[in-house]
Amino acid sequence: MKLQLSEELRQRWFYAMCATVILFVTLFALGQEASFLLSLLCGLQGWKEYARMMSLRDRPSLHVMGYVFVTLMFLHAFFVGPRTLFWLWGAWSAAFFALFIEYRLQLKRDPAAALNANIQLMWTQLCRFVMGLLYVFLIFGFIGSVVSGVRGEQVLILTFTIVFMGDTGAYFVGRKHGRRKLWEALSPKKTVEGALGGYAFSIVGGLVCWLLCYWLPPPPIEFSTYLMLALVLPPFAQAGDFLESLMKRASGTKDSGSLMPGHGGLLDRADGLALAMPLVYFLVS
Repeated sequence: MKLQLSEELRQRWFYAMCATVILFVTLFALGQEASFLLSLLCGLQGWKEYARMMSLRDRPSLHVMGYVFVTLMFLHAFFVGPRTLFWLWGAWSAAFFALFIEYRLQLKRDPAAALNANIQLMWTQLCRFVMGLLYVFLIFGFIGSVVSGVRGEQVLILTFTIVFMGDTGAYFVGRKHGRRKLWEALSPKKTVEGALGGYAFSIVGGLVCWLLCYWLPPPPIEFSTYLMLALVLPPFAQAGDFLESLMKRASGTKDSGSLMPGHGGLLDRADGLALAMPLVYFLVS
């Protein structure tokens, strides 16, 4: 029987393979600096999608400042380590002063509009701005630091395999065998059976990845490291998926962007890393 793939699935597989090739070339041919630059570009794209999703483009000062702080946070994390709470303080302070300056300028142009500004909306945008910086950093900001560690390239490949195989397994198992809803208010199609299937896919996919690492320089990471990541990461990866579902529900959007046809935006594809990548950094380092 010939397997029929929908146009959406063909697009998903095509762009997933393209992303895999880019990742392997960057990690094993171009080195750590290129890996950092790739993660930074992903971070900037992630901020672009987040700003669109949360309507921060309606507040130009916060929108543009987001690109600046994402770049500074990633540079600091790569050269010093991801101790970036200072940058979150800086983001809060700078954003608040930016809103104040906007108010003073508007007060001169249109006093009535300035005095009747929607304060609740202003607070919401301020919180979304800072939360967006943190969210994008959680997904992509730890990549450079992980790759810089011992056998970091293999750790990153193993992490991606565990996270993305779990997402793939949850999709197919849930589609075929899903009965009980996992969190219907946030994601109606996700099921308990799909989550369990994703967990199994993560463990098996991670094991296959660990075995393939024998053919990659340097020597493969220890089996205990694989086992720890394969058992611990899947729940956090699925929680990261739900976290983005919550944001999309709150913002009334279906996808974060359209960068990857069949997947949506970059954040739609990488959302499982949000709560997984920081854990990998602290567990492995």
